[in-house]
Amino acid sequence: MENNDEERNCLQEIETISHRIGCDVDRLIKLLEHENSKIRESAIDQLWKLRTWEVEERLKEALYDEDANVRAGALRCISEWKHVVFLDWVVDFIDEEEEPNEICRSWAATAIGEIGVKSSITLLEERLLKAGELELGSIYFALIRLGKDEYFGRLVARLDHENTRVVISSANDLRELVNDENRTEIRSKLEAVVKQKKDQEQIDSINKVINSIRLEEEKIKKRDEEDKFRKNRNKSKRNCN
Repeated sequence: MENNDEERNCLQEIETISHRIGCDVDRLIKLLEHENSKIRESAIDQLWKLRTWEVEERLKEALYDEDANVRAGALRCISEWKHVVFLDWVVDFIDEEEEPNEICRSWAATAIGEIGVKSSITLLEERLLKAGELELGSIYFALIRLGKDEYFGRLVARLDHENTRVVISSANDLRELVNDENRTEIRSKLEAVVKQKKDQEQIDSINKVINSIRLEEEKIKKRDEEDKFRKNRNKSKRNCN
């Protein structure tokens, strides 16, 4: 009971610190050494958001934490930070001899793609032959990020997978790949797939991604209409003058 109270109190403290002006970095760093892995994981999730080099070494230490969730959290943070300095840290984590946990290997592949160094392509393609199901999607995602568009179809095909985690992960990966050129194409593919689904969790997850893309499209449409209105108004003013 005491341990549960301490865990709850520490997690609440981390949440409070993360919203405080002038975040208490030293306190978060200290919590990275806590014996409770949930507290370490939560601390790393909040610490990386500061994006200061003060926490760089702490991220590196977290990569070698004994708990897979903490390691995955550190790799997820690196995938969001996207700085090339982290590349040498994460490349070893896509090898099961170095990292036995598939979730960690998946985040490592994602991080490599987000960092965006094209020399990583060969390493990722070699890993395809050995990758687990969840890891495979992350490698496709990373390769597409690095300009290998031929893997796009393979990622889309994973939406038909029987494993719900694979489907949800693939839908979320496609959402991250949306840009001005492919937005309509990705939304259309997701809409076609969701019509065939029977699993409610998969349906809800894909619809969440579809709605997110639609909202983005509406914002773009509104912005374009406002730009058009301003241009016409300025043109009318010039004509009047």
